[in-house]
Amino acid sequence: MKKEKQLIMKNLKKKALVTGAAIVVSLTMVTGVSADTQSNDVDIEIEGGEVSLETSAIETFGTIVLEATPQTYETSFENDFTVTDLSGTHEGWRVDVSASHFLNGEDILPEGSLSLDPVSNIERVGTGYGSLPVKSMGTNTIIDSGTNTVVEAEEGSGMGVFDITFPTDALSLTVDATIAKAGEYESTLTWDLISAP
Repeated sequence: MKKEKQLIMKNLKKKALVTGAAIVVSLTMVTGVSADTQSNDVDIEIEGGEVSLETSAIETFGTIVLEATPQTYETSFENDFTVTDLSGTHEGWRVDVSASHFLNGEDILPEGSLSLDPVSNIERVGTGYGSLPVKSMGTNTIIDSGTNTVVEAEEGSGMGVFDITFPTDALSLTVDATIAKAGEYESTLTWDLISAP
């Protein structure tokens, strides 16, 4: 009788274990995750935009009266300059300036008569990222004897629109009465935006 009871108990334990195992398998199947993944490609083409330089008119030096010693006269730009680089190349750029000699027919003011102060401020127009361009001239520089770089953006920078401000009285003209003759003189400032680092 005792043996029968033990045998029944053993069978019950086996059934309980089998049932328990079945429950575990059943739970695993219920909590298993099934997914269906889809993907779509989106193609775009980005084209380069505007690259430009907007300069400013120059206020007049006014009438200059010759004096016994050389005199320096100053004038200002009426507005800020604006550089736009939306090319998308990230090559970098620079702004160069040169000036012709002041001429009055055959008469000429000597080389070194006209000079320019460095840029006082560079500001991004609107939002954007990346480094700002930097001023290249550190001091007042003669511009009627060759080309000078005024502002530059290194490769990987300078994308966007930037206002470039010169200080008041940024242009200086030196007139020496021992050289200059009376008359009306004219010089042309040439500004170049170069797409290159």
